[in-house]
Amino acid sequence: MYLQFYGLKEPPFGVTCDLQFFFEGSSHKEALASLIYGIKEKKGLILITGEVGVGKTILCKALMEKLPSSVRVSLLLNPYFSEIQSKLRQLRQRIFVKYHLSPLRKEEVKKYVEFRLKKAGNLFLKFSPQSYDIIYEFSQGIPRLINMICERALICGFVKERKMLDEEIFYLCREELG
Repeated sequence: MYLQFYGLKEPPFGVTCDLQFFFEGSSHKEALASLIYGIKEKKGLILITGEVGVGKTILCKALMEKLPSSVRVSLLLNPYFSEIQSKLRQLRQRIFVKYHLSPLRKEEVKKYVEFRLKKAGNLFLKFSPQSYDIIYEFSQGIPRLINMICERALICGFVKERKMLDEEIFYLCREELG
């Protein structure tokens, strides 16, 4: 709907795991390094935890892309795994590498948004500097929430025929999203 208006090739703020939009924030880089270390050193079970929407699944998909095809990996996605492993001593003892994936830092949010816009083919769409504060306040650095408010802002800007998305648009979107 808004792609042609903004000159984008594809939607930049989807909530599904598309590896071309994988942004390596500082926590994501550390987590990826921990995963690669654990696998290369054959450390056994590796546990990645983090808030819902912080990027655990796409991180694991990015890892799978980096590993040689000879490496065999099992990926278990379970939101209750932390509860289970806290009850099972034997399982806990087999987890040698643990990493808690953190949300993006405030200063990473602008880089994340610009990265995704560039990947989608952006040439001229701009967000006002104050918009990034609103994005961070709403999302607390959680990529899925950043995507939600930015997607909503693109739609709102399209409806209002604006190619500069300012704080007014982001305030409206924040109110709509709750």
